[in-house]
Amino acid sequence: MMATAPDVSVLPVTEGMSDARRRLLEAAVRLFGSRGFHAVSVKDLMTAIGQQPGALYFHVASKQDLLMELVDLGTRYHRTQVRRALLESGTEPADQLRAIVAAHVRAHLTHRDLARVTIRERRSLTDDQQLRVADAHQETAQIFQDVVERGIDHGVFHVAKPALAIRAIGSMGVRACEWWTPDDPHSLEEVAEECAGFALKIVA
Repeated sequence: MMATAPDVSVLPVTEGMSDARRRLLEAAVRLFGSRGFHAVSVKDLMTAIGQQPGALYFHVASKQDLLMELVDLGTRYHRTQVRRALLESGTEPADQLRAIVAAHVRAHLTHRDLARVTIRERRSLTDDQQLRVADAHQETAQIFQDVVERGIDHGVFHVAKPALAIRAIGSMGVRACEWWTPDDPHSLEEVAEECAGFALKIVA
């Protein structure tokens, strides 16, 4: 079933987030995404929302913690979308793979600035912060692995190197948020559905 066209925005809706905090996070996403985390100063962030540099610390403990919040938000949002797609896709491996790949791509494009920051700047997290987001990241990877392996076991998928196939499939969403824009002649939903079809061809 074709999903409803998503609302392309900077951040997903987050319950309990104040308007002031959302403005800060949206500014951080845009600045970190366009310049890179290390090239953005506290002054840059606060100027973008019309506040003095010291006001940052009313919102977060540090710029580093602000990045952690964004990467954690992006990682958990992606996991939620993929998990939901799996639960709603039935029991057939091909239907499951189509659903989770479409959700994977859709999640990257719906909030593409956040996706880019999550992907590019994860390396800028501290070791402790990396560990804090690792579980959600690994859970999503495990969903893809389980679906592909189940398809192989059932004789539906025929792929000699499933780990490489999963990496190729995963890269479609990761790269799509780098080139796709709302002005692209292909809609977000078209890209998501076509990539899902490509994924089935990879494992066929």
